[in-house]
Amino acid sequence: MKNIFLITKESCNLSFLTETLPHTRWVHHQHCEEGIASISIFGKQLHAIFITSHISFLDPLQIHKVIKTQFLSLPVIIIRSYSDILDCIKGHYTDRCLASYHDFNSIRSILNGPISCIK
Repeated sequence: MKNIFLITKESCNLSFLTETLPHTRWVHHQHCEEGIASISIFGKQLHAIFITSHISFLDPLQIHKVIKTQFLSLPVIIIRSYSDILDCIKGHYTDRCLASYHDFNSIRSILNGPISCIK
């Protein structure tokens, strides 16, 4: 089971994500600072993090740096909205996704598990 963390103010259909990727467990935080605190506690149990832009007084790159300072190998991808995750699941990494090459490859391997259905 892969644990994927999502920090966004948007409401998310986590059950759809879990049904689509049955080998994943999605954890959603709507408050950025609480999400970062949870990552610092549970970071070793996480396999990937998605962060939407405009979620905090911190710039998304600053949030990325805070996470990477503590968990260098944890892949972090910055997206514009929740719907961009569906593109990532389909393998369409557009200009709306921002991450290092290594993080893209790591996340791609996590999302390439068995897919049930994508509507």
